[in-house]
Amino acid sequence: MPEDIKQIYIDHPNLPSDITLAVIGMDNIKPVEFARKKSREIQKQLGRQLISDIISDHYGKGQCNIFSKENGKPFAILDDRHLQISIAHCFGMITGAVSENRVLGLDIEHSSRKCYPGLRDRILNEGEKKLVREISTLQLWTVKEAALKWSGSGLRTPMNQLSVIKIDSSQLVIEFPAGIRIDICSFLYKNFWISMAYGAQLKNNSSVNKYND
Repeated sequence: MPEDIKQIYIDHPNLPSDITLAVIGMDNIKPVEFARKKSREIQKQLGRQLISDIISDHYGKGQCNIFSKENGKPFAILDDRHLQISIAHCFGMITGAVSENRVLGLDIEHSSRKCYPGLRDRILNEGEKKLVREISTLQLWTVKEAALKWSGSGLRTPMNQLSVIKIDSSQLVIEFPAGIRIDICSFLYKNFWISMAYGAQLKNNSSVNKYND
C-alpha cells in the first residue's frame, strides 16, 4: 500500500468484538496514478492489501493468501488458519473486514450518490415497507447488498426477496426467503454508508457458509 495511505480501524459499538473493520480513503492517490490504471483495478488491489494489513496487525504475520470461492466470495488463509473476509469499495473509500469466527458481507456507498427513480420500489419487500420508511434508499441498498454478499449469491438474488424485520438504531435484522436471519450493522462514516452483515459464530472455525449448503 502506498506510504501516504493508511488504514483506519473502526470500533463500532454494535459490531461483535471478533470482527475487525477498517477503511482507507483514496484522496491521497495522485490523479496520474488513476490515469495509468483503471480506477476499479486500483480499488481491487488496495482492497486486498487492506485485508492483508488487517490480518498482519490483528492475527499475526505469516504466509497469507487471499482466494475466491466459485461464487466469488473471498476468504484468506494465514498459514493454516482460515479467515473470513469481505471487501467493498466505491469512489473515495475502500473498506475491508476480517473475522475468524463469522461469515461476513460488507458494502459501502457515498451518501451523496444519486439513486435512479424507481430503485426503492424495486428493492423493497412488501412486508418491510412501513418498518424501513425512515431509512434512505441508499442505506437500504447497502444493507441488502451486504446481506447478499454474506450469502455469496450477490445480485443473483433479487433484493426484494430479502426483508428487514427489525431495526434498533444502527442494528438491523435481515430475513432471507428460506427464513434464515442475520444481523447488519449499518452506519454513516465520513459521508459514507457502511453496512456490515454477519452471521452467528461458526462452529469449530468452519469455513462453510450454511446459507449455501
